[in-house]
Amino acid sequence: MLRDIFFLFKRWRIIHLIGISRLRERFARSKFGQAWLTISNFGLILVTGIVWSLIWKMEIDEYLPYVGVGHVIYLFISQTLNESSGIFIADARYYLNERTPFFLSIFSHIYRSSIIFLHNLPIIIILVVWSKAANFDVNIYFFLTFFLLVVFLIFWCYVIAALCVRFRDLIQLFGLLFQLLFLITPVMWKLTFVPEKYRFYFLINPLASFLEIMRNNLIGISVNSYAYITIAVWTLIGILLASIIYKYFDKKIIFWI
Repeated sequence: MLRDIFFLFKRWRIIHLIGISRLRERFARSKFGQAWLTISNFGLILVTGIVWSLIWKMEIDEYLPYVGVGHVIYLFISQTLNESSGIFIADARYYLNERTPFFLSIFSHIYRSSIIFLHNLPIIIILVVWSKAANFDVNIYFFLTFFLLVVFLIFWCYVIAALCVRFRDLIQLFGLLFQLLFLITPVMWKLTFVPEKYRFYFLINPLASFLEIMRNNLIGISVNSYAYITIAVWTLIGILLASIIYKYFDKKIIFWI
């Protein structure tokens, strides 16, 4: 498995070409092109933040950065994982004629998602600079968490993609799962709204833990220490499952796509 990963790192241009071509196909003949990613998300965040701040009776200056930064980060993680369920099927043409590591689809998919995230990055900058309540406080733990997030996405995307190419019904199941995860992940609401004795159970959700660390550091809110344990454990589980699937099933994937 590591051999395939290093092989693709040396051929990063192929990953770039595949990843960027998908975005170009999506916004073909559009005058604004990929700028629509930023425009649509900023509009959604602005309306959502104003409405929900009135519902929760919170100051817009405090709540809008919380929702906006959380939405951008959550969208990056959840869409990357959810859309990985069909990437082996969509990229079948790359594997039918010659032996190519299946991690090619994983890397190009994460690369495309990262470009989308970079297009949404100005939203985070605008909200943090605009808000007087947000206190930008990035430390070494933030960068370590971002590195773990990349590792987490690589191996869990491979696990999800391999399972879904064998059992196609799992594509719909994972779609439902990520809809449910949105409800139990503190994107629109704060973890402090939950009684303290129950907060640990919400942080078992890896998306909630990544959000807890990355968003809270960006807007200057204290981080629950359980989040660090959760992301480390889920990353190790992903590496273990990916290693098992690669060892026993990687050569069979070509017959399932």
